[in-house]
Amino acid sequence: MFAAVTDPGGRITGIKRTWLDRSRPDKAPTTDPRRALGHLLGNGVRFGEATDLLVAGEGIETMLALKSVLPVLPMIAALSASHLAALDLPLALSRLYVARDNDTAGLKAANRLRDRGIAAGIEIRELVPVYGDFNVDLCRLLGWPATGKPVRMRAIVVWHFRGDALWGETIFFDNASLLRQIGAQIETPPPAGAMKPAAFTLYDVPLVGHGEAFE
Repeated sequence: MFAAVTDPGGRITGIKRTWLDRSRPDKAPTTDPRRALGHLLGNGVRFGEATDLLVAGEGIETMLALKSVLPVLPMIAALSASHLAALDLPLALSRLYVARDNDTAGLKAANRLRDRGIAAGIEIRELVPVYGDFNVDLCRLLGWPATGKPVRMRAIVVWHFRGDALWGETIFFDNASLLRQIGAQIETPPPAGAMKPAAFTLYDVPLVGHGEAFE
């Protein structure tokens, strides 16, 4: 797997290479299945174009896991804890979600990045996984097995008001704690018939977007 490392202007500064196992969904059984070339410090692997909002974390797999459940958010993988702490922040950025790994190095990196962000006038929100990182959370909490077989997933409903109407967003994602950390006001009312999945966009806290209005 090849991933381009780019600077805030989109210029390619390096490449991250990951050797994968052909026989199973995992990294290749080699001494060092991951290698990188080029100028990495301050840059990262980007998923979407950041404007005033960005989610930053360490590994590619971690950020892809988040991207799969929060597809509307622009994200960047800094590739290590030390590089996350030194990430170059876009000038137009007003809010940064730091999706740190749940270990000592991840905590130190998040604290350093938070201090830099606050000094630059950026609002900082920290996202903390239940297990080691959000990729592990996705596999364990959502039940996505390494075999890639289909699984059953629970849904949560985010309620909010738009004018005088009450709107409900159906989100297929078990880890409600992540949504709470990004400002969603969450309730899980009793089922009242079939619910339709709805796309959503983060404009401001609380979570708002497109859904169905309820009288």
